[in-house]
Parts: sequence; structure tokens; C-alpha cells
Amino acid sequence: MLNTKFDNAFTRNSGLIESENCILGTYKTRLYGEVACKYTPWGFSTAFEGNHQSKVYVDDVNSDAARSYTIFNLRAGFEQNTARWDFKEVIRVLNMFDTEYISSICISDSRGRFFEPAADRTYLISLSAKYKL
Repeated sequence: MLNTKFDNAFTRNSGLIESENCILGTYKTRLYGEVACKYTPWGFSTAFEGNHQSKVYVDDVNSDAARSYTIFNLRAGFEQNTARWDFKEVIRVLNMFDTEYISSICISDSRGRFFEPAADRTYLISLSAKYKL
């Protein structure tokens, strides 16, 4: 946990910044966890990921903030290896529960456009082949 607050009050163009205001763009809590497993005889692997970020303020006066969020991702894949070739197939589901959240912020944006929304549930498919010389 990160405790990023101003020790003293001061004045900027945006107004009075109170002591104890959080420093803009800093997260108090960021957590990531993953549970992964492999079944080598089949070349199978899978993982379940979780990502949490706390509320983050977008200006020095702490007048607005992106709310905290937690999202989950899932991936699964197979890998085959031969004498000359390696093949790999992977599918990922990002934001698997289709959570609405702010993925990026623009701190102190003069037009007040602080928030960039995240994508909805997204599917990624990856196929690769590697030839060994």
C-alpha cells in the first residue's frame, strides 16, 4: 500500500491544495494475482488472472477520481514440439466479466477530459509456428 499525500497546503493555478490531499495519478493499492497450471503430456497450459486498482485522483485538488476496479482474465493454450517445428495456440479472454472501468487517466487535463474507458470483454487468439534450422 502506498500512502502518497501532501504534507503541507499550497496554492497552484487550480486552487488551494489542502494538506492530506492525495497526489494525483497515484494508486493507494494495486494488486495482481495469477493461478496457472500445466499438463505437460498434452502440452496444455491455462491461467486465471486478477487485477485490482484502487481509486485514483486526476487533479491536485482531489475534485474527481477514477473509481477502483477489479477485473479478471483467462488464458489457455496448447504447444506441440517436433524435431523441426514448434507450434503454439493460445486464446485469451480479457475482462472476462465485462466490467466497465477506467483503464487510463489523463492527469490535470485542462479540458477536464480525465478518463479513458477500458475495452469491453475482448478475445485474443494467437497462433505461431517456428521452424528449427
